[in-house]
Amino acid sequence: MKKFLSIFLAFMSLNAMSQTDLIISEYVEGGGNNRALELYNPTNKEINLSAYQVVRYSNGEDVPPVGNNIWKVELPNQTIAPYSTYVIVVDKRDPNGTGYEAPIRKTLEQRADVFLCPKYNQCKAMYFSGDDAVALEKLDGTLVDLFGRWGAPRPEKAYVPRSNKQVNCWTDTKPYFDGKGIGITADHTMIRKSDVMKGVISNPALFNPLAEYDTLSKNTFNHLGWHKFDNAPANQTPVFTEVNVNAFPANSENGTVVGKVVATDAENDAIKYYCDYGNYIKIDEKGIVPFKLDKETGVITLVDKTGLNKEVKDTFNLKIVATDGYSQTDEILVRVILDGEESTNMLVSNIILEPTELSVVLGETKVITAKVSPENATDKTLTWKSNDETIATVDNNGSVKGVKVGTTEITVTANDDSGEIARCTVTVTEEGTGIDEEQVMEIVNIYPNPVLNNQFVVKAEQKIKQISVCNLVGSEIYKHINVDAQEFKVNVPNAEVGVYFVNVTLQNGKTKTSKIVLK
Repeated sequence: MKKFLSIFLAFMSLNAMSQTDLIISEYVEGGGNNRALELYNPTNKEINLSAYQVVRYSNGEDVPPVGNNIWKVELPNQTIAPYSTYVIVVDKRDPNGTGYEAPIRKTLEQRADVFLCPKYNQCKAMYFSGDDAVALEKLDGTLVDLFGRWGAPRPEKAYVPRSNKQVNCWTDTKPYFDGKGIGITADHTMIRKSDVMKGVISNPALFNPLAEYDTLSKNTFNHLGWHKFDNAPANQTPVFTEVNVNAFPANSENGTVVGKVVATDAENDAIKYYCDYGNYIKIDEKGIVPFKLDKETGVITLVDKTGLNKEVKDTFNLKIVATDGYSQTDEILVRVILDGEESTNMLVSNIILEPTELSVVLGETKVITAKVSPENATDKTLTWKSNDETIATVDNNGSVKGVKVGTTEITVTANDDSGEIARCTVTVTEEGTGIDEEQVMEIVNIYPNPVLNNQFVVKAEQKIKQISVCNLVGSEIYKHINVDAQEFKVNVPNAEVGVYFVNVTLQNGKTKTSKIVLK
């Protein structure tokens, strides 16, 4: 057993040592100018990109062609967090560009962390094709990773599926460069396999694209921004918890907020949102992208009102995903509906409360602020309501007063016909026992979250007095008093999938309210 353990530890040590530098985790060679590289940090430390460059070895050349400075591009002074990605996209964003200046697709543009090489004649590094080698190097030329192979022989022409053409590229059949088999490095997206731990640091005798990469069809961009890596820490996929979209009139102005999506992450990783389908319309032979999805906040905004033509299209079916960098959710369908009647009545599309969780001491008064979108909403008045006025009251200015120890929810509703609602969880504590959020976070833990099989555990460093569970409208679905234990299993068998609040009161009177997601 000791011998086995020693071998295992030695293997783990060698494995950890192999993960010392960046790798190329995705290669995109799409139609037109749709070119991208994704870099991945497989280590447990931040890596600064300013020490690296991308170099293109064109058409089988042993070294970048004459004038080699234009065949390489230095990366910006930015860092990649551990087990995170960085997406480099060629800088072609002029919507009026044609031919060699044709713009990249919006579905690719939204995935970029940086845009490089805007002018081909000044920087050719990101304009690679299926027979080029693409290298990630240190600034001194040290090879960090390599996609392809430089030097003769140049890959011959091979048939590329769905393109009805033959192009110079590597194939799926040995020796991979003579045109036999199916061409897969042109008009394809190549994703590094999850068990690849380190980069290629010397030019291979043969380049077998499928040895370390999986292949996807042309113009597939929805794997950019996240990478599955076998040695990454365990991590749960984000869960969508809110989809809020309203119909809006055809005479809406650019800047109008039409909806919002929200996802939660069990590990509190930063979440990014992407729309991969549906945000497009063609009017008079002109392609229009009407909406912008803010990838940091999930807010959907009208950005090109010329796309609002009910006779052409009255419903936009947006397919949206969320990623934490480790994995990505399945698509959710978000329907943005256009009200064809011209209207001077602009409905509220969003209410943002600050804060969304509030603690007050008995008898104390604190204020919740509300921001209404859009700015030109016809009726921006709101109705404020406490779901339990025996615990806390609220007036129409958002002033909340603690009445009794406990937890309730403040509901804020738009007075127009939008049906827009926002909520704030309020916890009232006894005087002198107000919540020290950092301290309570340390001594109370709820797991797993998201919750599976409707069961979760509450664990604290002190004895627990009471546990209750409420839904989003403040209705209590579970309550256990006199717990008198430091660890307690909660079972809510009849609760439906969704978001809930768990209120934990300790014997010393301190209270913690936590959001959980039932899957």
